[in-house]
Amino acid sequence: MSGFQQDCSEFLKYLLDQLHEQETRHQKNTQNALDVQPNSSDSLQQNGGQDSTLIKDYFGGMMTSTIKCLNCGQESSKKEMFIDLPLAFPEYGSSVGQKSLIGGSSSKSKEQMQAPVSESSTTTDVEERNCLHLNDLLKHYLKPEKLTGDNKYHCENCGGLQEGERSLKIVETPEYLILTLLRFSYDTRLQSRSKVFREVKYPKTLLVPVSDHRSDTSEAKHDRSVSFGSEIASRLETCGVVMGLDNADVYSLCSVVIHSGTSSDCGHYYCYARHSDLSSSSLPEATGQTTNEDDIDFLDDKWYLFNDSRVSYASYSSFCNVSQRFTKDTAYVLMYRKVDGDKLKGSTTRHSDQSIRLSKTDTPLREDLRAAVVKDNKSYLQVTMVTYLWKTACVGFECDSKLYCKIDQAKIMNNI
Repeated sequence: MSGFQQDCSEFLKYLLDQLHEQETRHQKNTQNALDVQPNSSDSLQQNGGQDSTLIKDYFGGMMTSTIKCLNCGQESSKKEMFIDLPLAFPEYGSSVGQKSLIGGSSSKSKEQMQAPVSESSTTTDVEERNCLHLNDLLKHYLKPEKLTGDNKYHCENCGGLQEGERSLKIVETPEYLILTLLRFSYDTRLQSRSKVFREVKYPKTLLVPVSDHRSDTSEAKHDRSVSFGSEIASRLETCGVVMGLDNADVYSLCSVVIHSGTSSDCGHYYCYARHSDLSSSSLPEATGQTTNEDDIDFLDDKWYLFNDSRVSYASYSSFCNVSQRFTKDTAYVLMYRKVDGDKLKGSTTRHSDQSIRLSKTDTPLREDLRAAVVKDNKSYLQVTMVTYLWKTACVGFECDSKLYCKIDQAKIMNNI
């Protein structure tokens, strides 16, 4: 709606749901033409993604939610689809009686500042001890939750409210994993909303735990011991990131949405992204011996900054250190692409040093035309940068010599 601030995470889920519904309606029309009874539900959330659509195939994952009664031990499980994982911040040093909903506590109390380093931290630097790792948020999301007090579980076997325990397990991972950091919290004591500015480490390579129904069999243990995920987990542990995972899928970071502002009611969004093409040539570097987890990467390290209508070159460190340069800017939505070890090792194609890459569905473009487009784009970016630098340099005085201006412009062009 024009004139209203929109939350990018809510808009993204709305957009994906609408695309899913449109494709589902198209499938229903085709089924009706063939006199086949269609599914009665369109919504991606309602039908659990039973209809195969592009959204389900690329963004849809499955998880099981299990509630166990702590009185009689009865368990109740259900399987449901997800298109993103909302990651809340663990509360460190919260005072008794103070509750913070959704995102966690936005305050930095003395106890919080003295909280012990997470086991997945990769540094002992005092300045970074308050920095969480994305693994911490993922583990916190999958950590079993006690259902007590006003949140007790109604057990049918016991016939009343009982204390229970709820646990989530991911059983199927999507091709593209969307992670939403719940940075906007509501303080029930102060009756106000605030933003969580906690620093987070966003790894290039992320391992997502997957529940295996064969977890107790020797076959599963053998598969995990030689799996691609286990190989990457051992490399990360060498870098100091303690994983403790039996079975996991490997993901590579491809885009980050940044929120600039102090509340959910106002602010600005911009995005860092890179090509998500996977290739076998990155495998030796990603799986080789290293002591820095940032060296474990499966995508080209070519990042771009998308800020409204302006697109510019960027780097991985740009958004990792964005909060240090701009205190109100924090990562909000992250997108990871799954890395299939078998396909990666069997891949022989490589598109290196190309600003424009063709997907399988694109019409092939002649090599000379493609080179001309790339050259024209580079020239446009250079001229734009020269014009900006020149206008900035000329503010406050007038140039008497046009020749002098042309010479300096040529020098700037050569430097670029």
